[in-house]
Amino acid sequence: MRLARRSNQYAVMCLLILCGTLINADYTSGSTLWDNTVVPATIEDPDGTAQTQGIELGVKFQSNVDGFITGLRFYKGPGNTGTHVGSLWTASGTLLSAVTFTNETASGWQEMALPAPVAITGGTTYVASYHTDVGRYSANSAYFAGSGFDNPPLRALSDGESGGNGVYRYGASAFPNQTYNSANYWVDVVFETSVGPDTTPPTVDTTSPADGAVNVSTAALVAVTFSEAMDAATLTRPVLNCGIRPVRQFLPR
Repeated sequence: MRLARRSNQYAVMCLLILCGTLINADYTSGSTLWDNTVVPATIEDPDGTAQTQGIELGVKFQSNVDGFITGLRFYKGPGNTGTHVGSLWTASGTLLSAVTFTNETASGWQEMALPAPVAITGGTTYVASYHTDVGRYSANSAYFAGSGFDNPPLRALSDGESGGNGVYRYGASAFPNQTYNSANYWVDVVFETSVGPDTTPPTVDTTSPADGAVNVSTAALVAVTFSEAMDAATLTRPVLNCGIRPVRQFLPR
C-alpha cells in the first residue's frame, strides 16, 4: 500500500499516524502434507538440464475445507544451494503469492511464511512450487502413480487427476505445467482454517523524498511504503506531519 500527496513544504520530516486493518496476520504452525520426519528417496536428482537452466518444481493439492495458505515448504538437499523462491498458483496458472526463502538450513525441510495469508476454497485445486537455479532437487519417482497422498485436511492429487501431479518447468521461475513419471518433488504448504488479527503495527520502510530532505520541489510527490500489505478499504485518513503543521489532504493512491 502506498499513500501519496503533493508536498507544499521544502523540507520533509515525516511522521505518519495511521489507522487501518492489516492484511497480514499472526499465525502459528498449521497443517502440512508431510511432516518434518519424511525424507525423500532421492535427496539430489542428477538432472543435468535443471543444473544448467534452473527449474520450477511443484505439487497440485486441495484442502477439503476452506482456509488459508500461510506458508510454503520444500525439501532441500545439500547441493541445492542459492536463492529459492516459493510460489502459490491457481490450477490455471494465476500467481496468488510468492516469497523468497531466507535463513535456510544446509539440508532438510525449509519453510517460509507468505507475505500475507491467501484464502483458498475447499475442493479446489491449487499448485505450490519453488524455483532453484542449480537443480539438485529432491524427488520420489512414481510417487503419485495410481493414488494421491492424504493428510486431512490437505490432499496431494494423484497423477490421474487434474492433468497429472508432480509438476515442473525448466528455465526461470514460471508456472510449472509439465509432468514426468508421476514424481513427487517434495513441495508442501502450511494451511490454517482461520487466521487471527495482526497485533503488530506496520512500520514505514521508505519515504520519498527521504526524511530530512531539503530543497524539495513544491511539485514533488510524497510517497510512503509500509513494511506489510494494508487493506485499503479500512484505511482512515492519516496525518502527515511535515514539521511545520499537519497536512490532512493525504489520499490513497
